[in-house]
Amino acid sequence: MKREDRMRNLLELRNMLKTRIDELEKELLRLRSMLDALDDILLEATITTADTLTSPAAVPEEGTKVEERLEPPSPQEVEEREILSGEERIGRILVNRAKGILILETEGDVRADSGPIGWLTRRLRELRRSSPGVAYNIEAEDGALRRIVVRGVPADEMDKLVNEMRWAIDRAYRNP
Repeated sequence: MKREDRMRNLLELRNMLKTRIDELEKELLRLRSMLDALDDILLEATITTADTLTSPAAVPEEGTKVEERLEPPSPQEVEEREILSGEERIGRILVNRAKGILILETEGDVRADSGPIGWLTRRLRELRRSSPGVAYNIEAEDGALRRIVVRGVPADEMDKLVNEMRWAIDRAYRNP
């Protein structure tokens, strides 16, 4: 095979790969969008508004298991914890202990590729390996961390993970 033919074949292969990568990136964006919509629906399902608290149907009977209730959990089941850097609010963590869900949302400029976020990602991977029911998703936009959703967090790991998330976000915000 001549050098020119070989180079032409390699260029064709390169173009095919670039086209396929573009297609996969578009599909990945669509899947992320679907996942975001699902996360929003799940988040809404875990928050109870004040008007539903006053209705008798919103108050579960004693002895009712959390899994059996059709209503969203009470506000006592969903805690909102601010993440501060000094006196500036840079995010929040929504904690649903009953379902083992943590949702971290950033408000400040936190780089997704920073060292502390890399450390947090490794920590989540370790948690997933040690606890098979754990799943997580890290969402970034233009290199900035937007949200981390962790599901299936064991009760004994919940507070520790919340503190680690706070630490990582604060560090990443202070040292971009």
